[in-house]
Amino acid sequence: MLYATVKNPNPTCRGWGLVAALEVVNVFASHEEAARWFQDRNVPLPSNCIVEGNDCKPLHLTTGLPADNGNPQQNWSQGGEPPRTLAEWDAHYWYRASKHTKFAVCKHLIPARLRDAPFYTTELEGCFDTGEVPFTRFRAAKISEAEFNRVARLMV
Repeated sequence: MLYATVKNPNPTCRGWGLVAALEVVNVFASHEEAARWFQDRNVPLPSNCIVEGNDCKPLHLTTGLPADNGNPQQNWSQGGEPPRTLAEWDAHYWYRASKHTKFAVCKHLIPARLRDAPFYTTELEGCFDTGEVPFTRFRAAKISEAEFNRVARLMV
């Protein structure tokens, strides 16, 4: 699994930031089931495991609330205004977890590292056999191992 930022809409800097390369090691039907799996292994719950007792992080330990750049669809999935408070942000994650109940446990294949410059369309297009970057805004796209490896090489 490859995690990337949303493509920058600025025409002078159109590109993505690749954040992490992960391997899915387990998929659970619910966040509660995943929480039990972590607890059985005495592993702290990750902050994206949305269950009672796993409170959100204080704002100073996050990247901050999304900026309102006049494009709420870009700022916050499924439209609507971006959250103005940490409580609104957390409430939205609870809502999303209720609609998308599966939880994937992953291990890092390549440590998260942010490049100084984004990956441009031409760089990423060259990684895929189709010559196009797969559209993944609302669902995952399956890619070949060779395609994954080509994208992963951009990250190191």
